[in-house]
Amino acid sequence: MITQKNIITAFFISILGIFFAAAVGTPEQKVPENPLPTPNANVPPISMSLTKSARTAQEEYLTINTSPSRKGSYLITGWELKNPRGGSYRLGEASSLPIQGQINSEQPVLVPQGSTVVVSSGRSPIGVSFRINACSGYLAEHVFFTPKLSGTCPQAIDFILPEELAGLEESCRNYIRNLPSCHDPIVDPEINTFSPACQRLLSNKVNYNNCVSRLSSTNNFYKNEWRMYLGSTNKIWDSAIEVISLFDNDGRLLGTISN
Repeated sequence: MITQKNIITAFFISILGIFFAAAVGTPEQKVPENPLPTPNANVPPISMSLTKSARTAQEEYLTINTSPSRKGSYLITGWELKNPRGGSYRLGEASSLPIQGQINSEQPVLVPQGSTVVVSSGRSPIGVSFRINACSGYLAEHVFFTPKLSGTCPQAIDFILPEELAGLEESCRNYIRNLPSCHDPIVDPEINTFSPACQRLLSNKVNYNNCVSRLSSTNNFYKNEWRMYLGSTNKIWDSAIEVISLFDNDGRLLGTISN
């Protein structure tokens, strides 16, 4: 039989249980040391990858790909790469159209959606960070790039004017028509067999600068790829175990990669 005494006893037992639970609390959850940040859901997605076979700063690079589905542009100058060891590296400015043989001015870098940004740890082979264009492959004839620049360029015959070919011997004209893409003829011993006029044309006109001069206003000249250089003389990232986080100019996390 349930009596008033039993009811009062049960009430006090329940009160004591509540008090005991509040006093003891829930088991403490251990927070992991140096937890990895998680991407900000309000920031457009960024994907990154890091080369794993680099032996020197010139060979070491990571690739940042901006989302192709996010409309608009990204101001990447000022973005910061960090690792847990305290390393911090900011992306600087770049030349939108570098010219060989001169000091190139640099500007803040604004990249559209669906772009690729290659961030090299070392120094630029041409002295500046730069945007890739249709003629960039000619640059690789004389200096080494990691990763390699595209070997696809306009043919020499596409940016030499017809009147510049007039009066040249047939063997010279055929040589120009058959030149491989992105090839600077100055490295070919064969050009010594041509007339002085042909050699002057090949030296002055079949090169990166003339390609840029003649074609920079054409459609699809500029490519959505940038080569950015951090200027280090030593490797930056740990090829065995590394965590790299990318932050925008407002300090928001854009993405993290680890190996």
